[in-house]
Amino acid sequence: MGTYGCRTYNRETGMSEIEEVSDKDLWQTWTQAKEDEAEAVAIRRAVEDELVKRARIDTEVKGTHKIGPFKVTIRIEPKVDGAKAMALAEEHEAEALLGELFRWKPEIKKKEWDAAPDADREVFLDAITTKPARPSFELAPMKAGK
Repeated sequence: MGTYGCRTYNRETGMSEIEEVSDKDLWQTWTQAKEDEAEAVAIRRAVEDELVKRARIDTEVKGTHKIGPFKVTIRIEPKVDGAKAMALAEEHEAEALLGELFRWKPEIKKKEWDAAPDADREVFLDAITTKPARPSFELAPMKAGK
């Protein structure tokens, strides 16, 4: 178990406890943790890249490889241009295949949604659910007086 600023972290249990400290100490701990986290991710990724390079694994070909004690999985992630897929389906009279071959994830266009008349939005309200997201933090200097 180690001490990190104003918190204690137990590696065995994966639990972390915040001690009673000032807001200033809490913010300083958060800032340091974010910096350490970014550095740790960069180091880990560099090491992973070097391991893959030394094992001469082609990252353009999907598959599973063993490097020492590690199992390395190479994935190829396809990206779909939804508008182009719809246009091609229409051109080839294959619209029925769109639902079979692709997942369509409707998302709200926030700017347009907010600008739409209430009557237009009310049509779709039963299709929309909301849930709180995890708060995001950003280190941003506050203007004087805030």
